Amino acid sequence: MNFLSIDFGNYTGLSYFRDFEINEVCSFKILSDQSTFPIVVVDKLFEIIRDKGWEIDFFVVEDYSYGKGFFNTNQSEIIGAFKYKVFNEHKKSIYFINSTFIRKILIGNGKASKSEIKKYVKNVYRELKNQHEYDAVFTGLGFKETYNKLSEATLRRSIIF
Repeated sequence: MNFLSIDFGNYTGLSYFRDFEINEVCSFKILSDQSTFPIVVVDKLFEIIRDKGWEIDFFVVEDYSYGKGFFNTNQSEIIGAFKYKVFNEHKKSIYFINSTFIRKILIGNGKASKSEIKKYVKNVYRELKNQHEYDAVFTGLGFKETYNKLSEATLRRSIIF
């Protein structure tokens, strides 16, 4: 099974897993008029998938959350545009994985810091270019670890074809 693990945002990290093993990691940043930004990011994502020839069975996305007075509206809008495009054009399942849950499973601490995530990924894979790539790999590794035992809440939030 091949999947793409995604950390969406102004800077988007991608981790392509082939047969559940990390195959390639990359990231991109889009500068755009704010009103079209989510669509531009999603179009760029699918351009990269096409150009790299990645065969994808499903997508894994780091879910966005509210916390500490912070909410990334760009991320939620990008995910909305992504869901729309996948549903209408690609018909692939999308699993949304909570970052706190992944941190608890992989590191043992749901509040693990970004530096702890970076250290974990470097330990099991290699050094990467930026935090967005680390987050994409970390999300994919968390999904891989929990794939056969996804929670009811994860399945309820996901779009499964």
